[in-house]
Amino acid sequence: MQTTVVSTETLSPSDGVQMWRDVVCRSLVALDVTPAEPERFFGRIATAELGRLTMTDITSRPQDAHRTQRLISHDQQRYLKIGLLAEGRCVVTQHGREAQLGSGDLVCYETGAPYAFHMQTPFRLGVFMIPAAGAEHRIRRFEKATAILVAGNTGLGGVISNTLRSLLAGADASTDATLAGMHIGEAVTNLAAALAAELTGLTPDENAARTALTGHIRAFIERNLTDPNLSPGTIAAGVNISVRYLYKLFEQDGVTVSEWIRNRRLDNTVRDLADPHLAHRTIAGIGARWGFRDPTHLSRVFRAREGISPREFREQALENT
Repeated sequence: MQTTVVSTETLSPSDGVQMWRDVVCRSLVALDVTPAEPERFFGRIATAELGRLTMTDITSRPQDAHRTQRLISHDQQRYLKIGLLAEGRCVVTQHGREAQLGSGDLVCYETGAPYAFHMQTPFRLGVFMIPAAGAEHRIRRFEKATAILVAGNTGLGGVISNTLRSLLAGADASTDATLAGMHIGEAVTNLAAALAAELTGLTPDENAARTALTGHIRAFIERNLTDPNLSPGTIAAGVNISVRYLYKLFEQDGVTVSEWIRNRRLDNTVRDLADPHLAHRTIAGIGARWGFRDPTHLSRVFRAREGISPREFREQALENT
């Protein structure tokens, strides 16, 4: 992973506080940051890009950080975040809920609504930031999972906490900045989806049948993504349900069938465009492989989700290989 590190160590406390506010806003999102003891302030922040996901490792002293509606109004992009409190104690509030975290605990939060972090002690915080665009078809009902304490020493929380701790510890390791980082980012996104599902899901008895059917449908879609004729009608026929019921299942997750197909095709297109082993293949050829028969359509939906064209994305990704 290629990591960028910024520290206030060589600055006076007053200069360090000002730089810290600027760096936090550039590395995360716009926040109002207020140190508890500005005259003794210290901060270190390390950032690594893992495909679409950004990992930020923050070490500092007690402070408050507020995401206000005013700051939200100036940001166009929304992010879904998992915070890992590696060391210290803090309180996180969002959507009327409050989570009190100790070392190793986790919390979900999102940048499209106000939130606050009250860091009560010197701390180390890992922030894993996922662009909501292109991820919400996998991470559903995330807003209902925010500001809920996830214990880092048991169950799924323990598994995720240990995994994210390992990523923070290995942030300075030398790996393929594009391909390996992209796979790691995908793995963390899947962990976020699992965590949100556990925090917001129905009871096992209520959810089992629907989960099994939805999994069967998604597996059918995955097997047939390369078919340009894949549609709600062919999917419903393939899994022996009505189109109307298919729509209902996806509506409960806040996404349409067509959006799910398009996003999964884009996920695979993004991965292949960043793969140096596929650099000899044309963008149109990669898009066609995943069901995008029209290069103009591919370019339009790719730019709408990623913010840049497929060509620009590929050039940036391969430059870092």
